[in-house]
Amino acid sequence: GVRAVHARGAGRAAARGHAGRHLRGGVFAARRAPRVLRLAPARLPARALAISEYGAGASALQQQDPPQRPKPGGPWHPEQYQALFHEAYWAQIRTRPWLAGSFVWLAFDHASAGRNEGDRPGINDKGLVTYDRQTRKEAFLYYQAQWSRRPVLHIANRRATPRAAVQASSRADVKVYTNGRRVTLQVNGVDLPAQAVR
Repeated sequence: GVRAVHARGAGRAAARGHAGRHLRGGVFAARRAPRVLRLAPARLPARALAISEYGAGASALQQQDPPQRPKPGGPWHPEQYQALFHEAYWAQIRTRPWLAGSFVWLAFDHASAGRNEGDRPGINDKGLVTYDRQTRKEAFLYYQAQWSRRPVLHIANRRATPRAAVQASSRADVKVYTNGRRVTLQVNGVDLPAQAVR
């Protein structure tokens, strides 16, 4: 059978007594994820393992590039941090073909009466799409580029205006989510050299 491996916040998992139940119980604290992912195939070769409930909060109204790590339960959840979180998790997940699955937490922001964090109270903002289903967050567009067979090209951080880096210098980094092999950027009608996708 498939055993779900929860990547919940370390504090919550430890408070519920799950931190000591590594591979035996199938639940572990997020801070132990790298160790568990490294050891799981050897310790449980006959088990199918999946990663569930991984995610980070994000407000499409809060922009910071580069983002600072948000404080758990705090009011600041920059959209760029969620994107970097998912980029890092997917980079680890996709290199482990023995995983039976992975489950992002979650598709849409949703009501959560006990929460008072991010840009407004009563909302769990870990969704890849906003509560009103109107705005796809950067992490959504990242996964679309990773998983879609249709051509995808998205210039990331479009909502981060004005860009602090551009104000401080004449140079700006441009992040692109794509499933293409090469990308060419045009600035003020001038093509910049094509770049290979990493």
